[in-house]
Amino acid sequence: MEFSCQIQLKIYYNGNQVTRTLEINAFWRINSASTMYACGPNGTILKHESANDEAKPYVRILFDGACLSESSTEISAITGDTTTCAWYIDDVFVSSDCESFSYSFSTVGTYTIKLEATYNGITTQTTKTAHIVNDPQIDKPINILDNILCHEESIQIEISNSEPDVVYTLHKENSNAIYGTSEVGNGGTVTLNSIPVNETATFLLNSANVNARSCTRTFTDTFEIIVEQTQANFHVGLLNASTNEDITFYQTSADASIFNWSFTTAANSLSTTGENPTNSFNSTGVHDVTLTASSVNQCVDGITLSSPNIYIKPLETNECWSYINQSESPTTGANSHDITHITEVEDGYLTGGYYRNEIFGTTHGIEYTINDSNGGFLSKSDDNGTLKWLVYTKGSSVSSVFSSVEDQNGDIYLSINGNDCEFFDNSGKRVTFNKGGNIVKLNSKGELIWYMAIRTFAPTGLTVDNNNDLLIYGSYDIYGDTQHHVYLNDILVDEVGTIIFRESGGRFCNGIIKTTPRRQHSMG
Repeated sequence: MEFSCQIQLKIYYNGNQVTRTLEINAFWRINSASTMYACGPNGTILKHESANDEAKPYVRILFDGACLSESSTEISAITGDTTTCAWYIDDVFVSSDCESFSYSFSTVGTYTIKLEATYNGITTQTTKTAHIVNDPQIDKPINILDNILCHEESIQIEISNSEPDVVYTLHKENSNAIYGTSEVGNGGTVTLNSIPVNETATFLLNSANVNARSCTRTFTDTFEIIVEQTQANFHVGLLNASTNEDITFYQTSADASIFNWSFTTAANSLSTTGENPTNSFNSTGVHDVTLTASSVNQCVDGITLSSPNIYIKPLETNECWSYINQSESPTTGANSHDITHITEVEDGYLTGGYYRNEIFGTTHGIEYTINDSNGGFLSKSDDNGTLKWLVYTKGSSVSSVFSSVEDQNGDIYLSINGNDCEFFDNSGKRVTFNKGGNIVKLNSKGELIWYMAIRTFAPTGLTVDNNNDLLIYGSYDIYGDTQHHVYLNDILVDEVGTIIFRESGGRFCNGIIKTTPRRQHSMG
């Protein structure tokens, strides 16, 4: 005979009631014992001892104690199925409400609270000792042993004149989470050691009576704990360097102001200090370089990276050589090619254009790879085709370096036709472009000097005249916008001026702009 029924099961877990409806399709006993089992689908199995007995109602008092208050205090409990309840305080009946009731305590002291719950004639009784205490004192003198931490450390706090039977808890402002609890107060000094903290934040202290933990008060003053996240890092100024060629190492560390460098025995200097030191190597290959960076508060971090590839430079310039740039796609949607131009400079040449997951070629040493990205680039190579350094953009699928030129001082200008992208120079510095086409000025090592944007203007070509002034040519986008503002390092500095366009000339118009770089804040 098939059998099936449903039962509703109330489960109490960590003070919370959870109700589950279970399907039962079989009962059985073993050897006629008083223990009965029931089972159902989805792994349901129940066991009940003394099967002929009624279950006792479940009760649990939730009240431990409270601060003495002029107003009434709520006392509550968790109960299962009950018919009647009776609450007693020191054996005096006070309430018949099963869930909670309010009561006014007149004095500080220890009280016995009893709850009797009855269901189907069966009564369960439970008692609990509760403490009514005075409000704990606050604003005790504190001493934070170190309010500047490194990476992830514990906060250590000393609380003087501690109150007996009171503990002090550490909290982050606007958070109930407890970061640490002190020893129980003894009238003297107690110590609080927090869990490890890994971010700068504002903290505060609470005081709580150990006999009535709900009786708490918050200290008036807050305090800030600074967690320094010193992280050592650096950028190498050359990709390939000949033996004994000077190489600049640029620190790009975070939260650091003291820098100690160490090199292998292949270097001409084994150690040095400073932000951007120069060194060279006397043997070929790749060598380890270690930077130890620290803050003024002695938060320390270290990193070891590779030197450039060191090679022996040919005694004479090779008259015939070739290499290739390997690209996933050599053009953009705007038809910007992998290599858009090549520019001769004093000690080699510049190559610019567009890259997509590119491997930049070289005749000597190692190639350079940019994965999972695309944008514009400008690379520097020597007369033998050896790749020396590279600058590039990220974040814009149509960004491209259209042109470059070297001025009479050896500085380099490049035009970037693209917006909403990041530019990375050869010292590890990065800036964001978001105001239109940009002109970037670098020194001969690829370090950023300044960048300039002209609103609505896309620069495509550059040249330098006999006065070392810069000539820029490109196109204006005049659709609904005639504000041709000039920004230098993101700061509005000038305007090209009033430009009169033919009404039937279309949306785009070509133009030439002359600027005097010596007067960087003024347009010609």
